[in-house]
Amino acid sequence: DFDMLSVAGLYVWNTGEGRWNFASMATLPFATLDVAANVSIGPRAGQVSDKADWDVFDPFFAPIIAGYHFDQTRHMTLSLYIYSDWGSYDPDRLANLSLNNWTYSPTVGYTQLMQKGTLEFTAVSAVDFYTKNDATDYKNGAVFRIDAQLVKRFANGWGVGGVGGWMEQLEDDEGPAPDR
Repeated sequence: DFDMLSVAGLYVWNTGEGRWNFASMATLPFATLDVAANVSIGPRAGQVSDKADWDVFDPFFAPIIAGYHFDQTRHMTLSLYIYSDWGSYDPDRLANLSLNNWTYSPTVGYTQLMQKGTLEFTAVSAVDFYTKNDATDYKNGAVFRIDAQLVKRFANGWGVGGVGGWMEQLEDDEGPAPDR
């Protein structure tokens, strides 16, 4: 079980009117984690568990989020999200509040407003590049992801929509464990 509460700050730069606008953001996530794993060695089986109480998970930030407005209904964003390794990590524990690596995620988003702004389609795509976890000598392979949502808003303030996504690992993981 993994629960997270995030506090985020967003600064929108004063760029005046025009097609481009810029922002910066930082997020400080707090998480708790409760892990149980079934373990078997030959005919012997058992379960191990571990828990990490509420503490800081890996904070992340986007030094720049660039938005471009093609017109009033079509918008694009370009950004670089950076996930730190500042959370608590112990390679001998199952429950860690850190991935113990930095992750760099160049991201592209697109939004299309239709039906006078009451119907919105948004898609966001990124590739996550991971640094090596020095405590375990493990490096995740790059991961491509795309998420899309379609939302219909009504005059009463309510709306309905759907969200879907796809993730695909582009490279093999590296290190002693995946090499086995």
